[in-house]
This record gives sequence, C-alpha cells and structure tokens, in this order.
Amino acid sequence: MDNERIEIFREHFEECLRHFGKTFSANYPPGSRNRCKLLKPLIDFCGVGRQTAQKWIDDMGIPRGELMMKLSCYLDLNGYRIIELERMPRVIRGVLELIGFSILSANDMAVALGYEVQSLYDIFLREAGTSQEKEAMMFELWKGKKTELETKNHEAFESIHLARVSRATSESEVIGQQVLSLMKSGEDISARRNATLAIIRGLRLLLDEGLFSNLTSKEISGISNDERLDVLQLLNHFTALSSKLIQVRD
Repeated sequence: MDNERIEIFREHFEECLRHFGKTFSANYPPGSRNRCKLLKPLIDFCGVGRQTAQKWIDDMGIPRGELMMKLSCYLDLNGYRIIELERMPRVIRGVLELIGFSILSANDMAVALGYEVQSLYDIFLREAGTSQEKEAMMFELWKGKKTELETKNHEAFESIHLARVSRATSESEVIGQQVLSLMKSGEDISARRNATLAIIRGLRLLLDEGLFSNLTSKEISGISNDERLDVLQLLNHFTALSSKLIQVRD
C-alpha cells in the first residue's frame, strides 16, 4: 500500500537507474546464483529481453521513449524518487503512467491526443509544452483510466514487494544455515568472524527492505530499553569496524 512505500534514492532518472544497477550488481554479481531469475520482475514489467535488462543494470544503455517511461515507473515502485517525475504536472505524469503500466501504448496515446509519438515524448521530457486543449484531453483520458491505473499500480507494487521480502527471507535462511555451520567450528576466531559477517549480510538484506523506515511514534515507543541499547552498541561496533575497513582501503 502507498503508506508502506519507502524512499531509497532521489535523483534524476539516469542517476536513479545507475544506483539501482549498482545496488543490484553488488547484491547479485555476474555469475551469482539466481541473478537471471531476480531480473524477471524488471523484464516482465518493462516487456524486454534479458539482455536488454542486463545492459540497463550494467550501465551499458539508457532507454528512451516508451521504455524510459516503463522503467521510470518500475524504479518508482522500487522506492526511487525520480526528479523528472516529481516535477511533472500531475495530469502529464498520469498520462505517462498509463503508458508505463502498459494500459495504453505510446502510439495509442499519441493517436488519442492527436500528437506524433516523438512530440509526446518531448512533452514528457519537458522539451515541449502543450496547449490547454490538449491538457484537457489528457485529463479526460487519465480520469477515464484512473481506477485501472491505481489497480495495476497497487498490484505491481505488491508483487514486487512480496518478491523482495521473500528473497530477503530466503537468503537470510541460507545465511542462517551458514552461520550455524561456522559456529560449530568452536573457538576458531576466523570461523566466528565469518559467522558474524554472514549475520551482518543477512541483517543488511532485511534492513534494505525498509523495515524501520516508516515507524510510527507508537511503534518507536514499543521498542524496549534493552533493544535500544542493542542498537546503540551495534552502532559502536560497526563504527569501529568501518573505521578499520576505511583505513585499510585507503
């Protein structure tokens, strides 16, 4: 639901795509298990092939036209606040979303509004304006499809959200098994460190889902003093470890 949507990153379209690609590749490097499978939501939403989606992830191509609209909507569903969309008049954004969610094609939209397809793209990119008459036509078109758009938006978000939670939970379970195996190594400091790093990765995967992004005052009040202390102590440990990692990297 809308009130559960979190903001992961806010920038212009190309920067949002790069951030999404880098984050995906950091979590699932080329050759890693299930990488292709995890691209499927992007592939299905945008209606592209695996190689095209892979190029976007690897920063080897920026889509234009209709695919840019679809990808913009997909990134928005994933918590990316694209500045171009944020600054777009609501009616024009609504028409763009009709294309992005595959309710109408760009060609069908252009025909309905009496535009050439490229002229329609120019309006979305704010490289051209539109008349009050055309804007009124856009509003009527958007209004007529608004319920369908809201339904598809909600369904797409729920599908992506559930897949993400399922993936994080599944990976956390795998990590849990790795931790148990490593902990059985007894007092071996190297094994215990590896177990701790595995726990940290599992924790990060869960936190990446925005579990604590939209806490209410009531929920915050429900966190016990012991739990608050745990968070603060973890922060101290992570700060010390981060400092060492930065020193070695530099």
